[in-house]
Amino acid sequence: GLKSLGLLNYIRIWHDNSGEGSSASWYLKYIIVRDLQTLDKFYFISQQWFAVEKDDGRIERTLPTASEVEKQDFSYVLSKKAYHSVSDGHLWFSIFSRPPSNKFTRVQRCTCCFVLFFTSMLINIMYYDLSNEANASSETHSGALSIGPFYIAPQQ
Repeated sequence: GLKSLGLLNYIRIWHDNSGEGSSASWYLKYIIVRDLQTLDKFYFISQQWFAVEKDDGRIERTLPTASEVEKQDFSYVLSKKAYHSVSDGHLWFSIFSRPPSNKFTRVQRCTCCFVLFFTSMLINIMYYDLSNEANASSETHSGALSIGPFYIAPQQ
C-alpha cells in the first residue's frame, strides 16, 4: 500500500537554468506539500529568485518547513491573499489565472464575462442620449417618468 511521507523538515528545490531570456529565472513564493495518507500540510516559504542574474545568484536552495510564526508573517499572508483575491475573486483576471482547485472552468468564466459585457452594452443602449429625448418629449409627456421606451405619467 501507499506510505505516509512522515515528518518533513526540508525540501530541496532547483532548476537547470535552461530557459531562454527571462524564462531562465524563477521566482518562488511558497510550496505546499500535502501528505495524501495523513492529510498533513507542510509549508515551505521561499519568496526568493532562483536566478543567476538576480538576488544572490543561486538556482538551488534547501527550504526548511515554515514555523507557525512564518506562516502568519504579514508579507506572506498579504501576498497570498492578494493573489487569491485577484486570481479567483476578479472575474476578468480569473480567466487567465484560474486556480486549479476551483471547479469554475475558464469557459464558464469567459461566458460570464461576455454575458456581463453584453448586458452592460444593452443597458447603455437603452439609456443612450436619454436626456435629449426627455427634453424633446417633455411637451407631450409633462411630468412623466420615462424608462427607456416606456413612459409612466401621473394620470395613469
